[in-house]
Amino acid sequence: MTVPNHPQIIAELGVLLLHHRPPQDAVIPLEKAVKAQPIFFDLWVCLFEAHQRCGNLVKAREVLASMRQKGFPEKELTGFEQELSEPHPDRLASVHKLLGQHD
Repeated sequence: MTVPNHPQIIAELGVLLLHHRPPQDAVIPLEKAVKAQPIFFDLWVCLFEAHQRCGNLVKAREVLASMRQKGFPEKELTGFEQELSEPHPDRLASVHKLLGQHD
């Protein structure tokens, strides 16, 4: 896929892909968007979420470390850190569904 060079278009594409396609499709556009517009907290959060949904917790932690270096609010970053230590809600729902089928 060719990604346009305009930062806002890249950002919007990444967010759309994150919400409507498999999360791995959103990673590259979101990485480009964060690089082009590093002051936008919400883009970093989307990139974090994309890595988390892909199951790439190492990359998600790297994004959090970069967010800390940028000086984003520690209270919110701590919440994201806690999410990495707990099962993702989608996976937890899948496990509950699976267990419910075997009762």
